[in-house]
Amino acid sequence: ANPLNDANKVIKESLHAYSLANITLKANDVKNYYLLLYMDEKTPLNEETQNATWKGKITLSAEYKYDQFVNSGTIRKIASSDIKGMWGYKDRLTKIVIETKKSEKTGSEGQTVYGPFNEGVSENAKAVQSYVVCDTEYTNCIGYLQGDGGIKLNSDSRGLFYDFKKVTKIEGIENLDTRGVTNMQSMFGYMSSLEELDLSNFDTSSATTMIQMFYRMSTIQELDLSSFNTNKVTEMYDMFNGMSNIQELDLSTFDTSSVTNMVGMFREMSNLETLTFGENFDTSRVTSMSAMFYGVSNLQTLDLSSFNTNKVTEMYDMFNGMSNIQELDLSTFDTSSVTNMVGMFREMSNLETLTFGENFDTSRVTSMGAMFYGVSNLQTLDLSNFNTTSVTNMQNMFREASKLSKITYGPNFIHNGEADTSWMFSGCPANKPNKDVHPSWEGVF
Repeated sequence: ANPLNDANKVIKESLHAYSLANITLKANDVKNYYLLLYMDEKTPLNEETQNATWKGKITLSAEYKYDQFVNSGTIRKIASSDIKGMWGYKDRLTKIVIETKKSEKTGSEGQTVYGPFNEGVSENAKAVQSYVVCDTEYTNCIGYLQGDGGIKLNSDSRGLFYDFKKVTKIEGIENLDTRGVTNMQSMFGYMSSLEELDLSNFDTSSATTMIQMFYRMSTIQELDLSSFNTNKVTEMYDMFNGMSNIQELDLSTFDTSSVTNMVGMFREMSNLETLTFGENFDTSRVTSMSAMFYGVSNLQTLDLSSFNTNKVTEMYDMFNGMSNIQELDLSTFDTSSVTNMVGMFREMSNLETLTFGENFDTSRVTSMGAMFYGVSNLQTLDLSNFNTTSVTNMQNMFREASKLSKITYGPNFIHNGEADTSWMFSGCPANKPNKDVHPSWEGVF
């Protein structure tokens, strides 16, 4: 007999049991592994061990987990102007109920039932259906969206509940399967009466765009997005625009490493008091931050030290209307790619300190119109790093900066002969560029 099969010859120190992997397999998923064998450091290197054969046992432990969406019907693509089925009643619906079982709605006395409407992707197979139940006045209606086992959303689900202005509540939103959704644009836009929105079960792992996702949802007071996976999202244009009742927004779990567009992202969040970014709030690919914080008038502090702005080309109106900020430190900003700074600090009426760093490069900027318009509490302004050789628009640049008494200009603060300087210093007592030091300004004022 082969001595290696002799139990007395087994090197006991080399016997181990390992858990090789823990994975979750979905329907039809396949996972392949390679098994590599290594000599234990305690195994003696002799002829007997080097010519050994290996015999072992691999145990597979499996646990089946029921997927509520495995047999769910797929909803058709909904357009924001849709007038089919339940969406034809959007102006009258006050409540939406999403159910995991299709059942007939009868309504109580005095109510009128409309439906069932086919809301599925197939005209023949009614995998998803809806009913609308209205009161006698036809003003208070409830929409029921039903799919056996749940409802799978279309990959393009833009405008899904867009403009349901009277809906105050959505029940059963956890019954929506969003795993395959790539486009979430305006998904809840203009739901301006909705009182709460629980998205803890929303799977956003496939999403690539969240443009205007919560646009003008002015009655929502809290929004927990800690479960959101945003690592594939490229566009967050106007994402929270008009959420004027939110006081605290925590984005510490957001991964924005793929995002290129943040235009108006927090625009008109006029009640916002706390805004939290995490270490993965990465702006290195962003090309536009225009109006990003426009009208965020209640926020008192804003830490942008982690922002990477070297690819940003547009910053117009970026901080326009942030009337509660007293100090703004942009010493880490790289603006070497920026071409438009129109109204960038406009109406920051409480601003007392504004700090630029050596990389606040304006050499490519063509427009600075109204850049410091209405910065009425600022007393001094250091523009010694500004290069205005490409600027053609300086209209209203310091207009109504009523306490600004001293501006420091650098050698590159030049009037190129084409720049429009209409009302540039209207209502501003600050010193104009010295014509002896800056001869290009001769005859401009």
